[in-house]
Formats: sequence, C-alpha cells, structure tokens
Amino acid sequence: MHVFRAKTAGESHAETTRIARRLFVSPPPQRMVLPIVAFSLMESYLLVYPGLDGFRVLLGGAAVGVPAFLAALATVPVADRLGGRMYFRRSFLLAFVGLMIVGAFELVATVALTLYSLVTGVPYLQRIDRVTVLGYGAVFWSRQVILSATSNSKHLHSLPAASLHPVLGLIGLAAVLPFRLDEVVLALVAYAVFFGTAVAYTEIAKRPLLRSFGADGLTLLRSTLDHYTEPEASGIAELETFFDSISVAARVRVGGLAFRVGSRLKALF
Repeated sequence: MHVFRAKTAGESHAETTRIARRLFVSPPPQRMVLPIVAFSLMESYLLVYPGLDGFRVLLGGAAVGVPAFLAALATVPVADRLGGRMYFRRSFLLAFVGLMIVGAFELVATVALTLYSLVTGVPYLQRIDRVTVLGYGAVFWSRQVILSATSNSKHLHSLPAASLHPVLGLIGLAAVLPFRLDEVVLALVAYAVFFGTAVAYTEIAKRPLLRSFGADGLTLLRSTLDHYTEPEASGIAELETFFDSISVAARVRVGGLAFRVGSRLKALF
C-alpha cells in the first residue's frame, strides 16, 4: 500500500523552482532550427496555395526562413549594443514565435478565402501577401512588448532589435513577390501603427507599479526572469534595490527552542 506523505517546505520550494525554470527558460537554439524551417515551408505553401509548385514553395520558404534566422542571430548583438540584455535561446524562440504569429494570420486568411470561394463560386484570391505583411506587423508588436519587458524598457533602445524580424521579413517577401512602392509604404505605415500601440500597451502595463512603488514594472520583470534563467549580479542587484525601496526597517524579536543533553546542544529550533 502506497502511503502519501506531505512534502516538506524545502521539497515544495525545490519543485516550484523546477517548474518555474521549465516555464521561463527558453530551449537551446539548435532545438528551434527544425521548427523554424517547418513553419517557413508551411507559410510558403500558404502563400502559393491552392497551387502546388515545389520550387516556389522552397523559394518562399527561404524568403520566410532566412529572415527569421537572421533576426534570431542579430537580435542578441543589437540588443546588447543598445544596453539591453538578450540571449540566443530567447532570440531563437522569439523568431519561432514570430513565425507562429505570421502562420496564424495566413492560415485564418486561407481558410476564410477558401470557404468564401466554395460558397460563392468566385475563384480563389491568389495573393495573401498583404495578410502576411499584417502578420509581420503583429510580430513587430509582440517583439516590441517582449523586448521592452525582457531586454530594455526604453522603447527607442528596443526598437532596432524588435524591428529586425518584420523588416527582414518584408524584404524577403519583396524578393519573391512583386510589391509596388505604395504597398511598401502601406506596410511601413502599418508597422508604425503597431509600434505605437505596443508602446502604449507597455506604458499602461507598467503604470500600476510605477504609481504605487515608484519602480518600473518592466525592469522588475526583466530582473525576475534573469534571476530564473541567467542569474547575473546586475539583475540580482536590481531586485534587491527594489525590495529595499519598499521595505520598512523593523526590530523583530525571534524566539528559539534548544534541546540539550548535559552540556551538548542536540537541537535548535
């Protein structure tokens, strides 16, 4: 008969730490290579759907995948150069998440257009590149918010690293699909709108802590994540500074219980 035993405080703390590391620690970059390639080919197929041209799929896969890999590699030095904090594990995961967002936009558009074509009998609209550009705008938004929270809370300092994937993705699309000048301008305007809403969102998100404790919530979040993933002296110092700023000095009387056998101390609680 199996007897269930309650966990001690130390065991519970250790288990909580393991769960937190699984949630917050990004996978190694090499584990992201195949998912990025797979999603690149899938999104390329959606761009040429309903046709099935292997060469166009491979070419489109390169146009989608190469910008993702370049963004994953370049995000780290760009963010570090501007005073942020970034690691290749995070940057590769961020590139993969970006492809997931673009793929979701393309998939929804493809399903909707296919159903519309089947119901109305209208030929399927061949190009969904504008939807893809809109998806890259959403990638820009998510990267700006994430980098503001995990790398550098100053928006203009996070902007170059955040814009890498959407800008390179737009260049990749323009290399394989005909884009007019007005379409490029429209895409840049959409990027600007997404950037503005990302800045507004992060400012709203950090306002409660800033109002209550005078601390930047995004900086605190970055230090907390670093404490879980890549502990560094600077991140630990930022956390200690925050808790020192909200703490109150107090004299606390602590009682102890000691057990002795003769002159020897056996236990102390």
